[in-house]
Amino acid sequence: MEMTSQTEPLLSDGNKPSSESDISKEKKKSKWTRTQILTVIILPLMNLVRASSFGVIVPFYPTEATKKGVSTVVIGFIFGTYELVEFLASPIFGSIACSL
Repeated sequence: MEMTSQTEPLLSDGNKPSSESDISKEKKKSKWTRTQILTVIILPLMNLVRASSFGVIVPFYPTEATKKGVSTVVIGFIFGTYELVEFLASPIFGSIACSL
């Protein structure tokens, strides 16, 4: 097995580039597309908004629902259903995000 010095560039497949054009192609290949950059920015922001909106409702909802005659069991089902839907939808949206 041939040892390479640290100054010799390698392509992503581990081979030495045969010309300068191979090095420039490798650099161009590693850049992110506009869609990927937007995805990396938008998905965490969406997650922050989702978590914030749920976090704002949680402290007040049980008190207001109890005032309107909703039992604590139903309140528990409402919060549980939200978490269940999030749990079931995560793999679906995760596979979509991986394909972008």
